[in-house]
This record gives sequence, structure tokens and C-alpha cells, in this order.
Amino acid sequence: MIDEWIQKKAEEYWRTHVATHTHDVYMSRAAIHMYQMCGLFPIGDTVRNGGSNTVLVGDWWCHTDLATKKYWFGEPWGGPDTEIGRPVYVDNLQKKLAEMTRVANDPKASAVETFGTARSREQIVPIIDALINNNEGQFQVNVPNRGALEGIPDNVVVEVPAVVNLKGIQPLHVGALPPKIMLHCILPHWLDMERTLLSFKTRDRALLLWSALDSHQTRSYDQAVAVVEDLLAMDGNREMAEDFKFPPHWQTFKPHALG
Repeated sequence: MIDEWIQKKAEEYWRTHVATHTHDVYMSRAAIHMYQMCGLFPIGDTVRNGGSNTVLVGDWWCHTDLATKKYWFGEPWGGPDTEIGRPVYVDNLQKKLAEMTRVANDPKASAVETFGTARSREQIVPIIDALINNNEGQFQVNVPNRGALEGIPDNVVVEVPAVVNLKGIQPLHVGALPPKIMLHCILPHWLDMERTLLSFKTRDRALLLWSALDSHQTRSYDQAVAVVEDLLAMDGNREMAEDFKFPPHWQTFKPHALG
């Protein structure tokens, strides 16, 4: 059915479709591109993450500039993670939070009248219901692997389907993913995670710099150094900036951007 849709309807859809919300990218060119590259169809946030070194490693060509993002992810925002899409999402989120706060603090307000009774697509409440009231269901969860996904260590957290009920969360055995997806997506994610964890364990600023240098958005060494320093200079990161140091030998090989 997907292949038939691509052959007969995709071009017309991409030509005429205008997203109604920032995350409306599920049948975009980017989604079809990932499907054809990897052999399995992406769903959920997998679609929007493609190209940011988080799903299809190396798929940076979907994210080079706003016009390119619009081509791959559609009009009018080019997906939720652009300079015009993200402000729209944040503004809508802030409005929702403000409304929720107002209702929560008003004893006379009715949550049902304000928000209705239709269940959203979010899983959080149904998972709680399954755990507490034994209304069993199958959900996507993030849990330590423990054999659910072959080829990944047991202590690495994976997102897999699970049966949830009063007995708890019981991940289903996913088995093995195709080698192409393991090599393009899963294993690179794992290594990136391990590098990130090592940076926090060792407080090695050079590992933070490596992450910036490894990004396809980086155009020069000095740019990468400046990005790391700017991020560490943000108010919420000041303790981190004080704690993370370059290795002792770094003083003998000081990058130009640091003076």
C-alpha cells in the first residue's frame, strides 16, 4: 500500500499539502526517503529527526537550510525544528500550559468543559491506568534493553513495544532489525550515547567539542569551538562550564578561537 501510494499519489500530495500543525510531516518526502533508504517506514518522531544525526546518520542534506527543510518536510514550516516552526510550537505549548494552570487553580473551572473528554494520542494516562487499574494495553516504552532488541547491550535503554498491566511493564522481544538500519541508525546512536556519557563521567570538554566537530552543521574548527563556548556560557550551563575542563595537554595545543 505504501509503495502504491508513493507511485500514484505522493507527488500530488507533496505539491498540494499544507501542514495543519508543526509536526505534520508523517508522509513528507523525508519520511518516504527514509523508507526507501532503510527499508522500513518511519513513524512518530523518527520522521522529524531524520537528518539531524539522530535517525538516519548522514542524512544532513534534509537540513541544510530552510528552503531545503521545506522541500523535505513540507510547507509552511519545514517541520517542527526550524527557525519558523519551533516558535509556533512553543507558543502553542505555552498557551496550553497557561490554560491548564488556570483551570487547575480555579475551583469553579471544569476540566471537562475546557478540554473535553476525547482521549488524546498520548500514552501517559493509559499507561498509568494499566499499571494501577489493570486495564491492560500495549504501548511504546523506554526501558533497559535486556534482550528485547538484538545487537544492543542489556543496559542500554531502547524504545520498544511492551504489554503493561498490574504486573508492570513487560517489553516484547523485537528481535533483530535489518543490518542496514543497525549500521546506519542504531549502532551510531549507541556510540554517540556512549561518547556523551563518557564526557559527563570524565568532565572532558574535548568530548563536547568532538560532538560539535562531528555535526554536519559545522563548517570550521573555530566555529565548533565557538558553539561549545557559547553553549557553556548560557545561564543554565554555568556550573557545567566550570566543571568541564580540557585535558592537561590541551594548553600546548590551544585552538585559535580560544585566544
